[in-house]
Parts: sequence; structure tokens; C-alpha cells
Amino acid sequence: MDDPVETPRQPSGARKPLLPVVAGALALAGIVAGTATLLFSQTTTQTFGWFAYAPLSEEVFLPGMTILGNGQITGLALLAAGLICAAFWAGLRVGRRSR
Repeated sequence: MDDPVETPRQPSGARKPLLPVVAGALALAGIVAGTATLLFSQTTTQTFGWFAYAPLSEEVFLPGMTILGNGQITGLALLAAGLICAAFWAGLRVGRRSR
């Protein structure tokens, strides 16, 4: 009962599937690149000019919007692609059949 369970081993000449390795590497690269791009693009200030004239109103209109620059959009896209690759890699790892 206390015998350790042996995992089936592949023959010495068998190749491991390449898809999980590539998916994991792409996931890691996408997450690291997206995070780095987001961190480095935070230092630049984005400006946006908009002017509206309302002579009868004494209120100041300040819209609560956030302006994303090109670096931030690129960083978010890379991060999203990396997370999608990570989900794909996790699905491959969980769904792998043992033979």
C-alpha cells in the first residue's frame, strides 16, 4: 500500500510535444513585455486639448476620462495576448491525457 506510484516514462528516443513549450514561452514573454511596456509608458504625460465655450453657465465641466497613450495601449495588448497564451498553456497542461 505504501509503494510509490510510478509515472509512465517515455522511451528515450521519444520527443516531447513542442506546443506546450512554445505556448508557455509566448505566455511568459507576452506578460513580461506587456508589464514592462506599461511601466515604462507611465512616465510620459498625455495631453489632450478640448475647448468648449458656455457663456451662460457658471459651472466648470471636468469630464472624468482617462487618456491612454500609444505605449499604454501597446502594453495592454501585449499583456492581454500573454494572458491568453497563459490560459491556452494551462488548458494544455490540465487537459493532457496520460497514456
